[in-house]
Amino acid sequence: SPDGNRVASAHLSPSEDCTVCLWNGHTGKPVGTAMHPSASVNFICFSPDGENIASGGVDGDVYIWDVDTCRLVMDPLRGHDHAIYCGSYSPDGSKILTGSKDGILLVWDALCGALISSPLSGQQDIGPVVACNDSCVATRRDSETGRIFRFWDGLTCEALGKPLHFDKEDDAWTVALSPDGA
Repeated sequence: SPDGNRVASAHLSPSEDCTVCLWNGHTGKPVGTAMHPSASVNFICFSPDGENIASGGVDGDVYIWDVDTCRLVMDPLRGHDHAIYCGSYSPDGSKILTGSKDGILLVWDALCGALISSPLSGQQDIGPVVACNDSCVATRRDSETGRIFRFWDGLTCEALGKPLHFDKEDDAWTVALSPDGA
């Protein structure tokens, strides 16, 4: 959580039941009851105020959970046709950005769940969205010689900087973005 008091984790049990759990950030003990999305989770993020958690995964849905009650705040957000790889709240908590395997980035209203826009759809050859924060999106595309990571402005869809190229031997799978995008 933003204040460091809670940690969220996703677990896949032997029975393939997925749970999102909260832990005390100081003692490591469980807090509240487990939350059960309908499929494996690929991302979890806290809202900036720490009151909610957004999660998304292989079913392409986004779930927003109340941290205190461990219940869904609203019905799942549906708009992705493929697995969601990453997600992030905007700094003011009003929007959630989610990126999927098919290279689609969706922007959601975090308060009502409405789809605001899809700024990074329709780009040619961008590959799956593998990381995003409130202002930057990273996509990965396999090429004959290795993997190429490209970076985009999450709101304008403009390319940022030069692509990163990794040889096949490097087997780079994902990247992490700094909070300020630098």
